[in-house]
Amino acid sequence: MTLPRHHVGTVARRLGPALAVLALFATASLAAPGDPPSGSDAKGPHSRMERRQEWIHSRLERTEDRLEIKASQHDAWQAFAKSVEAFGMKPAGSRPGPDADAASIARFRADRAADMAQKLAQVADATAKLQSVLNDDQRKVFDEMAHRFMHRDGRFHHDGGESHHHEG
Repeated sequence: MTLPRHHVGTVARRLGPALAVLALFATASLAAPGDPPSGSDAKGPHSRMERRQEWIHSRLERTEDRLEIKASQHDAWQAFAKSVEAFGMKPAGSRPGPDADAASIARFRADRAADMAQKLAQVADATAKLQSVLNDDQRKVFDEMAHRFMHRDGRFHHDGGESHHHEG
């Protein structure tokens, strides 16, 4: 998938808020706390991907409880949760093999980045729709949760589940 040049700026503007919200549910590598290092334990009844999905689902449940989502907000919440869970899914396709040439590796990375941008745009859209149905108190809590995961300089951090807002 290739994004037209004029869409890149639009996608980039949409990624900031989506990344802040997504940080509520995943680390930069999308690994849940306690996941093994990359490349290990990919098989078995509780694979890394399954644990990651369970962790994201658990985090979404806690957020839903903290926001006290009402029945009238349920559809927007479900759309938001679905977009966050979809972001945590492994993208289609396989990594280039050890004999891949530079162009194949570059194309693989570009396709993965485009996939991520598309999923983040969906998270951003779902976040905006959710925010539009939240009351002022819920919106304040949701914004606060997102801000806790972002440094003032715009970088994200995650410290194993407990987050602290860093001043200065």
